Amino acid sequence: MIGLPAGLAISERFSTTPVFILGAIVTSAALVAAVRLPRTPKRAAAPSSRIPLRVLLFPMVAVGAGAIAYGGLTSLLRIAVADLPVPTALAVLSASTLVGRFGAGALADRFGAGKMLPVGLALAAVAMCPSPSSLTAGPAPAL
Repeated sequence: MIGLPAGLAISERFSTTPVFILGAIVTSAALVAAVRLPRTPKRAAAPSSRIPLRVLLFPMVAVGAGAIAYGGLTSLLRIAVADLPVPTALAVLSASTLVGRFGAGALADRFGAGKMLPVGLALAAVAMCPSPSSLTAGPAPAL
């Protein structure tokens, strides 16, 4: 939640070198932490009933489309809106994603994940629609 906005703020203030160094340190620490995770006992294998690929295709495409839209938003935000404090905007975006996923998980536990997918897709589609004011404002000035 803080990595992307903090990295942008550091690269704006200093350069990209500290961002890459911090990225290497954090991922190395995560690797050490992952190696130290306790082993879990193996469970008895359940009968194998494979889910057909066509059943998984819709959720895979839905999640992929949301991920592509999120990646595009985070990559092109600075170009699209020149006077926006991008690190702050991305911190708010990350926080709202965290809260939204927590809420969606709680609702999926109660009602079932399959029933929540159309609602989530509709909300993601609405979130990626430009506001009417952004359509009439014209292109952002070049950096």
